[in-house]
Amino acid sequence: MPKPIDVLTGVIKKLDVTEISAHYSLVTELCYELREQHQKKAKNWNEMFDEFLSFLMNNMTAELVTVGARTALATFQLPVDPSKLKNFDTFHKKYGKFIIAAVANK
Repeated sequence: MPKPIDVLTGVIKKLDVTEISAHYSLVTELCYELREQHQKKAKNWNEMFDEFLSFLMNNMTAELVTVGARTALATFQLPVDPSKLKNFDTFHKKYGKFIIAAVANK
């Protein structure tokens, strides 16, 4: 499994592991790493969040994308400025309705 920081910094873009339990574990670790990086006031915060979205969309099922986004946005309440994320529009088009529903059912 890749280190979460390697995913968030764009070093790792593809996940070769196929086990759903490993995917779930990695999504959880990515959310915790994002929260830690935000608390540290990482200068590349927006780029990390953008890599997070890209990685989820390219490697995870819709359910795990929803879990990751809901955890980051609703549970951890990490701040996101969509205008600073190049992957946000694609993410929103593909998964926005699922995220809104997941947050509403919180």
